[in-house]
Amino acid sequence: MKNKAILEFDMFFDTADAVAYPMQNTATHEVGHTVFLDDLRMPFTSALTMHAWTLTVGETEKETLGWGDILGLRHLYGP
Repeated sequence: MKNKAILEFDMFFDTADAVAYPMQNTATHEVGHTVFLDDLRMPFTSALTMHAWTLTVGETEKETLGWGDILGLRHLYGP
C-alpha cells in the first residue's frame, strides 16, 4: 500500500440502464476500488460486492459491502 494515493476520482453512469441495472451496486463496487479492494473472480465470491461481475438485472443485495468485502478491508487496514 505504500506510495499509493488517490487524489480524486469521478464516476459517471449511463442513466439509460439505471432502471434495469442496480446502479447502487455498481457505485459501491467502484468505490471499493478506491480503497484498493480488487475484483473477486472465484465462484464462491459471487455474492460479494467486489465480485468482478457484480451486475445482475434487478439484483440489489450488493448495495453494501458483504462480510468477505469487509474482511478484505480488515486485511488491508487492520481491525
